[in-house]
Amino acid sequence: MRGKTMENEIVAQPQTPMEIIKQAISSGANLDNLEKLLTLQERGEANEAKKHYHSAMSQVQNKIGVVIKNKINPQTKSRYADLESVITSIMPIYSSLGFSVVFHESEMAKPGYIRIIADVTHQLGHRESYHLDLPLDGVGLKGNANMTPIQAVCSTTAYGRRYLLFMIFNIPTGDDKDGNRATATK
Repeated sequence: MRGKTMENEIVAQPQTPMEIIKQAISSGANLDNLEKLLTLQERGEANEAKKHYHSAMSQVQNKIGVVIKNKINPQTKSRYADLESVITSIMPIYSSLGFSVVFHESEMAKPGYIRIIADVTHQLGHRESYHLDLPLDGVGLKGNANMTPIQAVCSTTAYGRRYLLFMIFNIPTGDDKDGNRATATK
């Protein structure tokens, strides 16, 4: 620990892991000890990155407002916010606070299902992965095939991406009841 003298008092300040490593090297530490110190440094950096991730996530969720349901599902006659609307509304917010989102798929053991994965990374290096398992969307309400297999994969993927974003960022949706567009951000 380093110390500062403040009116005849010594106030201890913690050393960074890198400062500890430099001291160990100058003191002739062996390779095993240096590896342990490097592991300690990596853990410390990962912990700090995780703290920043969660702090920034809280800020994102505080800034995201209601996303308007801008489309109508002709089969169910229900309104929904499409993927483009969701991304357009929230990407400026989450990216300004250091986040990026990457989607990908993974194989499922259950036939006829697809796993959509979202990796959310913060600029300081922490990453969280989220997933959603969904049945392929190839039939309508009455059970009739209404899409080709490729269309079913694309539809299910878009649906999964949209709902993962809703869940990750805790996004509220609402109707534009009075004809006025609600703001997408607070």
